Amino acid sequence: MPSEGGPYLQIACFCEKVIEDKRGVLSIIGIIDTLTAEATGPEAPEEMPPVTRQLHLVVALKSGTARGRYQIKIMPELPSGLCLDPVILTAHMEGAERGTNIIANMPFTFNLEGLYWFIIHLNDVVLTKIPFRVKYSRSIVGRPPQSQQ
Repeated sequence: MPSEGGPYLQIACFCEKVIEDKRGVLSIIGIIDTLTAEATGPEAPEEMPPVTRQLHLVVALKSGTARGRYQIKIMPELPSGLCLDPVILTAHMEGAERGTNIIANMPFTFNLEGLYWFIIHLNDVVLTKIPFRVKYSRSIVGRPPQSQQ
């Protein structure tokens, strides 16, 4: 935790849809932590081709004694252990029970099967890590085209 007085993590997840009303009330619909990429056909590739998905990340923080501007850094870590360039956002803390909701719509291309981690930093201190598993399902259907001689 960045400090004993806050800010405090309330929610960190990926979801299919998020709605925030005028009062700041969140509706998080379809929390997800797994994606199954599928390929079907006579020549479905053995290895998973790149798959791009729009991810909706929700990070909800409560201020505690924290006040002012904080940097939120979201760093994707591939199944290989390689970390990609972070997405950097700003959170404003107002103190007490008040907080802020970070809603990030992140297009992301998955090039590998396996477990991805999205590491959330608050002012360069790890706040939490969100796991996201990618699976590949391949179905060979029909006959491959005959080679011409």
